[in-house]
Amino acid sequence: MYAAVLMAAAFALLVSSVPVHASTMDDRIESSARKSYVFKTYLEGDDINIQSKEGVVSLTGTVSEESHKSLAQETVASLPGVKSVDNRLEEKVVDLGPIQVSADKTRTLPLPPIVGAIALVGRHRFAGHGKQEGLTRNKNVSTTRRLL
Repeated sequence: MYAAVLMAAAFALLVSSVPVHASTMDDRIESSARKSYVFKTYLEGDDINIQSKEGVVSLTGTVSEESHKSLAQETVASLPGVKSVDNRLEEKVVDLGPIQVSADKTRTLPLPPIVGAIALVGRHRFAGHGKQEGLTRNKNVSTTRRLL
């Protein structure tokens, strides 16, 4: 009789400890993900919910960029104890309202100074000291002349 009670107590203890271990592991997974460098640095502005059950992690919420979805999934998948990741993250959609385009004004884009210098140098090429050779263009015909 004593052995049967002892066996029943051991069995009850074994059965009750499994969910506690799984729950502890799930808490560690969720905590580790939130404390990871990637979540603290790159995903800190995103609204990501992490829920783990027996090593199966669900990611829900919104992210600011499409690439953040895979970044969050890869980060969580690499944690110890994670069996799989269900990624249900969505990219935030920002509504800017109606966009109006007007063709009344024209804009010119300023070129950096280096582009202008290349354009000027491209017309006349001089090399060396003393006697220099240069290239001048006369309409569509290119001629070379010696400069003294």
